This record gives sequence, structure tokens and C-alpha cells, in this order.
Amino acid sequence: MLTKVLIGVGGTGVVIGIGAGSLIYLNQESTIKALTDIHAKGKTFLNKSNKSNGTWTVGWGHYKTDNTPKGKEKGKDEWKLDDWDTKNATDAVPDSFVSACESKFNSPAKDQNDTRYTNFIRWCSR
Repeated sequence: MLTKVLIGVGGTGVVIGIGAGSLIYLNQESTIKALTDIHAKGKTFLNKSNKSNGTWTVGWGHYKTDNTPKGKEKGKDEWKLDDWDTKNATDAVPDSFVSACESKFNSPAKDQNDTRYTNFIRWCSR
């Protein structure tokens, strides 16, 4: 009888351990870079070395469109660009936006549906 109780308690402990371990594993965040390696193969990402390429105005345009309704004052945009209040009306891609794209590349994101990831893909890739 004692053996059956010990086996039952041990089995329950294993099940609880597996459940807790799975929960921790499934709740871990990845990085935007790791997610792009899987879900965005073939895309190019905005950085200082390719900023001069004029095609990045599309991503900047998306950023402006998505953030202008929040307000044109400094600190009202999603990434809180230092010069949002002065650059939100220009078509030229500001250095602050390029720097934000570079820094967000290594930021955490849970999965490909995480808004941090989807925003990065919309604004910083082509």
C-alpha cells in the first residue's frame, strides 16, 4: 500500500514538474532578431549602413501614419523618438528612427503576433 502511495505521489510530482516547466518554456520571450530568422527570411532591415537607400521612406511613412493620430508632440509616438515633434512632417528618414530600428532588432518579442515584432516588420523591413 505504501509503495502505491509513493508511486502516486511521485507520479503527481513529475506531472506537476512537467507542467510547470512547460509553462515557463512557453512563456519565454524570444527576440525580434530570432523571430525574423524564422519568419522573415529574405527581408532587409533598416540600419545605418543602408539608410541612404531611398526605399526606407516607405517604412518611415508607415511609422508616421501609424503614430500621427497619437499626437505630434515629443513623446507621443510609439518609440518615443527624441525628434518626433520636429521630424514627423518630413519625408527624410531621421537618424533617430534608424537608431530605433537597430535597437529594436534585439528587443524581446513573444512571437510573430507580438505588436513589438509586427511594428518592427512594418516599419523597419522591406
